[in-house]
Amino acid sequence: MSRRTLANNAYVWSITFMDAGDDFELAAANTGLDGSVSAIQVKNGIHTSTLTAEQALTLDKVQTGVVHGACVGSLVMPSVGGLVTGQYYYGRVFAYNQAGYGEAQTALTPEKPMVVPGRPTGVVLEVYDATSLKVIFNPPTDDGGDAVDSYLVQYSTDPTFSSNVGNVSVVMLSAGAPFYRVMPNLFTGVDYYVRVLAHNSQGYGLPQSSSPTYEHPYVEPSPPTSVKIGVTSDTMLTVGFDYPASDGGDNVTQFKIEWDTAPSFASLSTSPDRGYAVVSASTERSYTIEYLTTYKTYYVRVSALNSAGWGQPRVADPASAVPSLQVPGQPVALAASSGTHDGYINIRWNSPRVPRHGIPCGGTLSHPARCPTPVGATDDAADGGAEITSYLVEWSIDPSFSAAQFDAGSQQVVDATAYTARNLTYGLRYYTRVAAWNIMGFSAFCAHTGNTCLGDSLASALTSNSISTFNV
Repeated sequence: MSRRTLANNAYVWSITFMDAGDDFELAAANTGLDGSVSAIQVKNGIHTSTLTAEQALTLDKVQTGVVHGACVGSLVMPSVGGLVTGQYYYGRVFAYNQAGYGEAQTALTPEKPMVVPGRPTGVVLEVYDATSLKVIFNPPTDDGGDAVDSYLVQYSTDPTFSSNVGNVSVVMLSAGAPFYRVMPNLFTGVDYYVRVLAHNSQGYGLPQSSSPTYEHPYVEPSPPTSVKIGVTSDTMLTVGFDYPASDGGDNVTQFKIEWDTAPSFASLSTSPDRGYAVVSASTERSYTIEYLTTYKTYYVRVSALNSAGWGQPRVADPASAVPSLQVPGQPVALAASSGTHDGYINIRWNSPRVPRHGIPCGGTLSHPARCPTPVGATDDAADGGAEITSYLVEWSIDPSFSAAQFDAGSQQVVDATAYTARNLTYGLRYYTRVAAWNIMGFSAFCAHTGNTCLGDSLASALTSNSISTFNV
């Protein structure tokens, strides 16, 4: 309650009721003998108070009582942005009524504008071992206004990361960038896509894919299989080999063939007695070593390469061989056809393409490369290192060429690569075979068609004007 004195020495009393509700009533309690009010009784239905006065009162309700709700609210400052991300700002609030602003209430702590962090930078993916990958990364250029407190590494065989997603976290950041994480227990040889997300108090930011975007765990390949040596000529050895039992989870790209005069492969010999050659795994399953010393013992081993490096070598079986002259390889491309007269068949063939040991000088067995030509020679080394001077041609009505089925004069030695057999029984089918000869002796017979004498068809013909082959 407050009092204000007027110019005529009258008083104005202002009474404010702090209790809730609007049921307050002012009334005179009593008056003096002269009719003046000596007391005012204030009632609110519960309490009664008495006010004394020396004059009569005029009672006026200035404002109806109002019960206000709790005063709470929020405000984005400023509404259109403009504050510095990560900068601490203090705030305080003033209450206002018709009498003006009250005292300010300051927030207990300052706060700063923040969002989720940006993408991590420098995300690099690499192979860790046969079942693990390793990702290396750096912090984002924008931390969103708050310190990055962890990272999430995701990996999946699905490039969209909609399925088969694995998660590992990086929370120990005190050592500083760059950070890394190993993802273990993966499948060897399977491609995994990897991405990294940064986290602060506002949550995870957008993911950053690794470079490369995917990788597969792998290790060096196991040793090649079926490593063997064949003596090709008096200056050449041929090495055959096959794909490793395990590629280590990555494609084998090359084979390395090593040779030496010592089984340790650490002799003091120089080229050509010691050396190595690297060939493509996509086209080669053999290699011929040239310019070797006749009758010297050489040891050979072969290893395979993938992206992880060279695997362990495998020593050939047998481990060594000695260059020397050999009998020729089998003639190839054998064919027989009916002659131009009854009782004739025409037989033709080509010189050997694969040495007598059966290992192609290069390439593969189905696509053999030509053997190297020795120094001073005219024919390649499939002849065993000595010139082929003649061929032995045989024909028979028995595909097994048993002696009892030979007709008189059923073989012939010729110095060409074609021969016509005459005076044969009309209407019969004759099977043919050919062997090559050099100073070391005869090669094995070739009785089959095909460029390597490995076909299913025996070279045969009827003694008529038709050409045919039989499968056996």
